[in-house]
This record gives sequence, structure tokens and C-alpha cells, in this order.
Amino acid sequence: MSDFFKFMRGMWYGALIGAVAALLFAPKRGEELRRDIRREAESLRDEARSKLQQASSTLSKQADKLEQQMHEVQ
Repeated sequence: MSDFFKFMRGMWYGALIGAVAALLFAPKRGEELRRDIRREAESLRDEARSKLQQASSTLSKQADKLEQQMHEVQ
């Protein structure tokens, strides 16, 4: 058997053992964990949206200042 297939078999067994271990040692039930993940994802999305709006506002103000300076130079 080639080394590649040995490696792939080892990866498969490792993934299987890891999945079983994750299920056995999970700190919460699946439903609770999905709810927590969803809440965290929504929180991160809201935070990213807020920061994007702040950056957009700052960029818009800087663009206005630059445009004003360009008109003053002409």
C-alpha cells in the first residue's frame, strides 16, 4: 500500500476518533450550542456592521475635506 493511502487512512481514523471524542466531551447539548453560536454570530455581525458604518462615515468626511481642498487649490 502506498504511503499516500496509509496517510489518508490515518487521516480518516483520526477524524473519526476526533468526531466521537467531540460528541462525548461536548459541554452543551447540540441545540444549546447552536443557539449560542447563532447569538455570537449575530453579535459579531452587528459589531462588524457598526464598524463598517463608522469607517464609511469617516471616509466620507475625509473625501469631502479632500474635495474642498482641491477646489481651494484650483
